[in-house]
Amino acid sequence: MHKIIISYIVSFGLLLLVGFSAHQSIMDYLGKSLDFSLLHSYLFHAVFSCAICTSLLTLSKLPQFRAQLGFIYLGGLLLKLLAFAGIFQDIVLRENPISTASSVSLLVPIALFLSLEVYFIAKLLRRIDTKFK
Repeated sequence: MHKIIISYIVSFGLLLLVGFSAHQSIMDYLGKSLDFSLLHSYLFHAVFSCAICTSLLTLSKLPQFRAQLGFIYLGGLLLKLLAFAGIFQDIVLRENPISTASSVSLLVPIALFLSLEVYFIAKLLRRIDTKFK
């Protein structure tokens, strides 16, 4: 289990470094400025996605939660969405529309980290399904 958690941390950390660096380089090249800290957005998604994956891995070891992991993941995803809206409320809930560059820059880290998160969760659920059939 420790190896898997370390692989989660390394994977999300690498995605954070590579994704943020590439995204920031593109924004600098295009000369676009954002209404928020891009680094904070990437950090939020990296930490929260890693926490969700680690939590589900831990819960998968408990027999009473194995059958409910998919629903627990959906709850974690909802919690992540609400936390994001709460932390970035000045951007998400503002009256004036944000620029296209800011909108895309909010969605890119969501898509990147959600993809990796879903990959790890699907892998975990498949392993549980084949192990306990």
